[in-house]
Amino acid sequence: WQMDAKNQDLPQKILSDKNIVTLAAGGTQFVALSIQGSHLRFHLDHHGPNTVQDATLSQTLESLTPKVQEETEKNQDSVGKAGKELIERSEEVLKYPSVLNSLFLDVNELDELCTKLSKTGSQTLQQHLSKAIENSIQTGLQNLQKADARMIYPSSVRCLLHYLRFLDRDDDKNDASRTVFDPHGNCTFAVCEAILSLPFEGFNALMSCVSLYPQHLFVKMLVKPLLCRLKSSLYMKVDDNGVEHSNAARRAAPVIVAVLRWLHIIAEQGRLAEPKDFYSEAVADIPLELLFQDLYRMKNTPKQQRSTSFFLCESPFLMPPSTKRDLLQIESQARMIQTAAQDGFSFSDQGEITINPFYTIEIEREHLLKETFQVIKEAKPEDLRKKLKVKFKGEQGVDAGGVTKEFFQ
Repeated sequence: WQMDAKNQDLPQKILSDKNIVTLAAGGTQFVALSIQGSHLRFHLDHHGPNTVQDATLSQTLESLTPKVQEETEKNQDSVGKAGKELIERSEEVLKYPSVLNSLFLDVNELDELCTKLSKTGSQTLQQHLSKAIENSIQTGLQNLQKADARMIYPSSVRCLLHYLRFLDRDDDKNDASRTVFDPHGNCTFAVCEAILSLPFEGFNALMSCVSLYPQHLFVKMLVKPLLCRLKSSLYMKVDDNGVEHSNAARRAAPVIVAVLRWLHIIAEQGRLAEPKDFYSEAVADIPLELLFQDLYRMKNTPKQQRSTSFFLCESPFLMPPSTKRDLLQIESQARMIQTAAQDGFSFSDQGEITINPFYTIEIEREHLLKETFQVIKEAKPEDLRKKLKVKFKGEQGVDAGGVTKEFFQ
């Protein structure tokens, strides 16, 4: 039974003679899962009088795949009847969050579907399918907003995680024939913004849904698609004139990183992923000088103002250890130079200027560890930021690097 939209006092029967197991809410549609010999799924379409539509995309895909392959063998450059039907059925599912919420209670089934969709048909079909998925996801999110859906229950917010899996649509080709998904980042931005805009109860509901993902699917279905979109948004090339050209999808990068940061916290708490699963190839490929500029700006921005700015270095979990090491080394060298410039000048009685960029320690070999600790304990913090030079008491050797190396050995 459903309350009539025009007259709330008169409920209307919209489905009968079915054993209902679950009703999934989301927007203006409802989906009933019923048992009648086997599990059947029905999409209750309220735009028509008491109409019930079968909304099982998986079965449709199974039946359409052979037909699509036949069409592909005949013509690689166009989309045939079966291909168009496949695109339309995919659009139907993604446009209605309620349908998506109820059809894929098992995340394994959704993953299998997305994998099959990405491998079905020609390059032309895949490009049309990518565009349809991009537009349908945005329409589905708009339907949620228009319906003022209460995004505080697992049955309502589950679709947002499902949408993430569909974001992994780019293939590995680097030529003009590669499938391009969401080139302007609008779809990715909308999905991430919807997740970040959830109320407190909605985040809790979403976390309960995430906890149902096994480790390999948590990474494959949630983390990997976002890393894929981050790579697209951070893509940049330099032309022959040295001018940098960034991707139009760059505006999505801050919200992508924000959702990844949230997933990283969940992964650490629930041991759902390894640190390496969050390493971003796109971040590792950024020139170190640009990353250092980002780090420098971050450290020189007051904490109360950081919330209005985006810094990649605020999310070090995206960087592999080699990138962190190189970045810390550059920062250390920059601090040494800065400290030497500020505190390494001295003036003689004759007015001569000398520069000493080193912090020199003089110790005995026999008491190396004890005396080193004592010297460091008495040193000023700015001295410790200088480059180290070592002298051994009673020896004439000049430290050109060899004595310091011997000291550490």
